[in-house]
Amino acid sequence: MEGILTVDNALRIIDFNPAMEQLTSWSESEVLGRFYYEVLRPRDRQGNEVGLQGSPILQAFAGQSVVNREMIISARDGQRFDVYVTASCVRSSRGEPMNGILNVRDITREREEEEQRSRFISVISHELQTPIAIIKGYASTLARSDALLDAEALHSRLIAGEEEADRLNKLVGNL
Repeated sequence: MEGILTVDNALRIIDFNPAMEQLTSWSESEVLGRFYYEVLRPRDRQGNEVGLQGSPILQAFAGQSVVNREMIISARDGQRFDVYVTASCVRSSRGEPMNGILNVRDITREREEEEQRSRFISVISHELQTPIAIIKGYASTLARSDALLDAEALHSRLIAGEEEADRLNKLVGNL
């Protein structure tokens, strides 16, 4: 579902679709005639205010291409959403900007899933590295030509290596 808002050439909202209402918690009747920047409070990915110079609609008015730019917008209650915005301009027959259209796609869920995947990979990587390090450590010790291990010490290290290999096998199987 994509939110769409339309502004006049003074950047006042003239249309606000139901998806924008749902995303921002503003009703169309509350935002009509308001400066779009005050309603969405756009920020860059780092959370810095975009300002008018970074306004995607003004950039579209200036003839620049604005497609799937990552931004953060705020809902009425201040909740922030990661979004992709695409801005376009409707021009008069003389080529002057008449209206700006901003398409907004909420990617907050995608960002959360991406973060979960990253955490999962980090945890799994750590979990796999631990038994590998133990196996490598015991194997290195056993391979040393100057290692003088009695039968009991040798046996306990081989058992530990086997247990870690089993643990590693179980982890990989669970994946």
